[in-house]
Amino acid sequence: MPAPVQAKSPVDLLFQRQGGADVQAELQIWVKKTQYLPTDRPIHRVRFTNPLVAQELQSIPLQPGTYVGVLLGMAREALSGAYFLRLAVENNAVFTQQGDANTSPKPGDIVNFRADFEMAVTL
Repeated sequence: MPAPVQAKSPVDLLFQRQGGADVQAELQIWVKKTQYLPTDRPIHRVRFTNPLVAQELQSIPLQPGTYVGVLLGMAREALSGAYFLRLAVENNAVFTQQGDANTSPKPGDIVNFRADFEMAVTL
């Protein structure tokens, strides 16, 4: 994994989308550990679920420490399948993807995506 993204609490998260596809995502924030147990859970879940807006900005308070962000989402063919998305932490892009969800003659095709990154948070 690349070097952790540096951030100050509260951490600003900017999710951007473009195109004719319905793009939605969830960012899970996990405390970084060397090993995870099946009972471990994320400490935050940030949802970006309004495909009617091009940008969603959310701020989350985090204690100082190192975290792992897991971005899970999908682009579903709507007006078209074309999509572009970007997640930035404190103006640092941690994930960018573009493409076309229209992969078959049937309507409503879906493309799933996932990205992991580390985040070092200070006050």
